[in-house]
Amino acid sequence: MTPRNGKPVPRRTATMPIPAPTLYLDRAHRRLHDGAGLVFDPASLGWRAEPAAFARDPVLPVGALRWLQVESGTPVRQPIGIVLALDGESALPYAEAGA
Repeated sequence: MTPRNGKPVPRRTATMPIPAPTLYLDRAHRRLHDGAGLVFDPASLGWRAEPAAFARDPVLPVGALRWLQVESGTPVRQPIGIVLALDGESALPYAEAGA
């Protein structure tokens, strides 16, 4: 990413190629990885480079999600917001205004 001043901004996390490669799960080390040096960090919800060698047990995306939610120790619990209308009014203007 390059801002307007032309200086590159360092990336904090690695990016995974699209389409995603085969995913692997190393249950002993509690790591979900791509087999090419990227490891998923459940706490930051991002991929990071990690040169360590892990077990290469292939896992389907649904299995990776199950591991993330149940076995990873850091289940994803994203906060949500609920917009309610007052006095029977439409909630859309409130949602658009960010109220």
